Amino acid sequence: MRCEWAKAKAWADRWREEVLLVTEEMRRTICFLEWKAMWWLEQVALHSDAPLHVQRGISAYAAKQAGICRSMAGSFATCWYPTLAKQHIPIEWPSQYIPKSSTDMEVD
Repeated sequence: MRCEWAKAKAWADRWREEVLLVTEEMRRTICFLEWKAMWWLEQVALHSDAPLHVQRGISAYAAKQAGICRSMAGSFATCWYPTLAKQHIPIEWPSQYIPKSSTDMEVD
């Protein structure tokens, strides 16, 4: 019986650790996408010596890529937040990616 208890405790400990790792991966994914969006926007300033039509193209492309990154981060946050909140797992994401409607809802 003690052997079975020890095995069950080891499995539970592994699952707790896995929850922590996956939660951290979620946080890092959202933070990376936010960083990448900012990186794209910073690229515009690096090409200030290019002709005006090229600068406009670079600006438009960078804005589009930044929007994609932020959209992905928002989509991930919208999918992940309810599950994490329901399990009472602390969420340390940039505040703009915590869905406003979810923070006001009661989680069952």
